[in-house]
Amino acid sequence: MELAAAQKREQIRSMIKTKRRHLSCDDWELCSQAICEKIIKLPFYKEADILFAFMSFDNEPDMKHLIKHALTNHKKVAVPKCEAGHRMTFYRILSLDEVSAGQYGISEPVNTDQVRKLQSTDHSLILVPGIAFDLQGNRLGFGHGYYDRYLSGSTLGITVMPAFSFQRTDGIPAAKTDVPIDCIVTENNVFYTADNRYV
Repeated sequence: MELAAAQKREQIRSMIKTKRRHLSCDDWELCSQAICEKIIKLPFYKEADILFAFMSFDNEPDMKHLIKHALTNHKKVAVPKCEAGHRMTFYRILSLDEVSAGQYGISEPVNTDQVRKLQSTDHSLILVPGIAFDLQGNRLGFGHGYYDRYLSGSTLGITVMPAFSFQRTDGIPAAKTDVPIDCIVTENNVFYTADNRYV
């Protein structure tokens, strides 16, 4: 049973990654912009003191517009750095000039002084990347477990997965270590997983 679930997860990953890589540059930019604009309108984005963002990789939705908006509106912004043991730490950035390519080719914070390290609070918004999602809030990442490890700790705040609408799939087989997402935002819709509600 576990083997069948693992095989299905890999099939979904492969299918969605292929679709995402075939996005045209124009569609990627337009859909990314639409996703950012929808997040900006969310009440818990407006209330957030800290935005835990990610730097786009492998044609993930581009969050730079949202990051710039948060910085302009005096929110703290943090992005993750991959560390030993498949774990990650979020460090504050003051501009997008403070990131450069790191592990796996993903942009990471340059300044990793301890004073830049940020922990989530009740008023944090945590953006969680992923390859696929279902309407129960399950997500598939790249399979390394970085975000599930991070979120399974005493992490506070609201989790939001920015995704393109074609990344939706039905019935992702969830693993015991998977942490469901509170809200999914595509270029077309906002979906609140707790009360099964579209906006």
